[in-house]
Amino acid sequence: RLVLASRPGPVTDSPLRAALVALANGPSPAGAIAAIPPGTKVVGTDIRGVEALINFSRAFAAGYPSGGAAAEAAVIAPIVFTATEIDGVERVRITVDGAVPALAGSQYDWSRSFSREDFAELEVVEG
Repeated sequence: RLVLASRPGPVTDSPLRAALVALANGPSPAGAIAAIPPGTKVVGTDIRGVEALINFSRAFAAGYPSGGAAAEAAVIAPIVFTATEIDGVERVRITVDGAVPALAGSQYDWSRSFSREDFAELEVVEG
């Protein structure tokens, strides 16, 4: 299940970057687990048309879960839901150090972008 939570953030030139940095700083609802692997930095963000491009540091790959589809969805879905809250963003492409991540055992195709529809099976609740 995905718990939606709002957090105040700084006013910046990049609302996408600010939202992802807040997500990387950890969960705010009690009992929630962090969506982004510890130590991960947001290296870069960009929006091209309806697609958000997000580049994380290598800590993302190093801390990425190997526990199956549910564990992977617990990382990817919050990133996708956070990015698609930005007006006009419908899809999210994730890279690590500027390249398509090679994540051992991943059940996802990282060469393509993700959308909320990829996680339609998740229960989404307000935090």
